[in-house]
Amino acid sequence: MYIYPNRLSAKWVTAFLIYFLANVESFSQKKDSTFFFHADVSVTNNGFSIIPAFSLGDPAAFLDMRMGNKRLSFEPQFRYALEGRPWSFVFIYRYKAIIKPKFQLTFGGHLPGLNFITRPVTVNGIEENLSVARRFLAAEITLLKIISV
Repeated sequence: MYIYPNRLSAKWVTAFLIYFLANVESFSQKKDSTFFFHADVSVTNNGFSIIPAFSLGDPAAFLDMRMGNKRLSFEPQFRYALEGRPWSFVFIYRYKAIIKPKFQLTFGGHLPGLNFITRPVTVNGIEENLSVARRFLAAEITLLKIISV
């Protein structure tokens, strides 16, 4: 904590900050109140993941959802083995920074991603198979340029 030499300077700093923060003009994007929600459910016989270490190898069910507006979206993905145990949960946030007719720039992140594995764990001298969650973070930048032929 910073200690001011006298009370008068603390009052001036506080007054300046209040004045500055209250009078700053901000430039924001136009408000887009268009909200969407999509959900897909699918079943696979092999539990394939684009990251080989996260592949299940057994039949699995996916619940992929997508909600947001024109620029910002939240896309959770829930994956379960058909026997009922969780396989992975991924919470994806995406922001479309530039949207032009022939160019699009998107930033995203998986905050957090959870991958569940079954490991033998000894509890009170008894070995049990328990689900262990592994956390991961990922970032993505997507650049899309449409070229008309």
